[in-house]
Amino acid sequence: MELIIIGSGPAGLSAGLYGKRLGISCLIIEGKNPSLATLTEKLENIPGVPKISGFDFINNLKEQVKSFGVSIIPSDCKGIIEKDGLFEVHCDDKFYTAQSIIIATGASLKRL
Repeated sequence: MELIIIGSGPAGLSAGLYGKRLGISCLIIEGKNPSLATLTEKLENIPGVPKISGFDFINNLKEQVKSFGVSIIPSDCKGIIEKDGLFEVHCDDKFYTAQSIIIATGASLKRL
């Protein structure tokens, strides 16, 4: 694998889409916690999209990424080890190896 993307919010999914369009083999690791975008009732700041729920936006983006042949694996990452110029990503009970990694885990809500 050339690229592993950790995170399946808008940034991670976009990275997978554009990576694949450049001919890079990509794998997206989707954590068990949903993207904050999915919790947004209404998105109105996406060029060319008048109004959409965050849930629908993320689902549409996932389907588009999958249509390009990018795999999305539901798993939580436990750690990353650099070994012999490659990165080993430990997720639940499996290891995935790649030449490069993008960490796009986004933000988390902090309540007052």
